[in-house]
Amino acid sequence: MNLVMQAFSNAKECVVEDVRPCAPEKASREEDATYPVEVRTSRGKVELRADDYAVYKRWVTTVTHMLTSSTAITMRN
Repeated sequence: MNLVMQAFSNAKECVVEDVRPCAPEKASREEDATYPVEVRTSRGKVELRADDYAVYKRWVTTVTHMLTSSTAITMRN
């Protein structure tokens, strides 16, 4: 199961408001490193962890882009 599905598979619906990447627990790209991401939602904060840097980077980039796009669309209307 991937990072997102593990975190939200049993969660009730909420709105993602912010994504904040955190420093890895161990040196970057180390075999046992985990990459935490703090997600602020309408129901509070959730901390996600990825064990692969590529997954971590893709997830943070995608969600940040979606939040930025959503804000831009809202401001135009």
